[in-house]
Amino acid sequence: GQGTYDPTSGDLEADVKTFLNLIPAKNPRLAAHLRRSKTVRAGLTTFSPEIPYSLLYVPDKYDRAALVAAFLPYFNVELRTTDFPDPERLKRKHGGHLPQVVQLVGGAGWNHVSLPIRGGEAVQGAMILDAYVGDLAGDVGAALASAFLARTGRSPSSAAAQAHDAALLVSRARQEAQIAREPRSALRAALSRGKLDDGACGPAAMGVDGELARDPNILEVQGDQLIVAP
Repeated sequence: GQGTYDPTSGDLEADVKTFLNLIPAKNPRLAAHLRRSKTVRAGLTTFSPEIPYSLLYVPDKYDRAALVAAFLPYFNVELRTTDFPDPERLKRKHGGHLPQVVQLVGGAGWNHVSLPIRGGEAVQGAMILDAYVGDLAGDVGAALASAFLARTGRSPSSAAAQAHDAALLVSRARQEAQIAREPRSALRAALSRGKLDDGACGPAAMGVDGELARDPNILEVQGDQLIVAP
């Protein structure tokens, strides 16, 4: 599924309803359910929507992502907040059929310490993909976070961490090339096989296409914290 919403709006309800096809004129099953309900509000919050996807990526910042996430269980979308949801409980809740459980996924904009508090139960178990995960990124990542905070008074961004790793690769390549008879050719060769076993953004190696390749860092919301996903 794909949907959009106004990034400047403070009211996301209408956009989420459209995304979930909770429009009676376009959803006969919902229209019939609403006719049996005392109020439209009661009907919307007891209706079991048809969800054709198992993963939902919300590309927004942590504060608005928390608002979007909160509307999903409100409209009876079952989010993967535990590793093993109880199928019998879900069947009872959804009138005898087993609903699709959806994994929430966010990008770098979700990587903020306040997300678990803002999003509450709705973001439990959510996965966050980011190039840099701060002091959770190992010794080099933690050292960068500490030094950057001491120097600037704020935590480094993903772009700053990636720039740090790029500078580290270039520095090592220059050291390797400076004793060569043709330093420029040697520098290009050293960069083409550049490798970091433990960069601020994790291990990385230069690919054959000249791009730095690395596995993504994945965080998970657990309780009131962000942890490295197991």
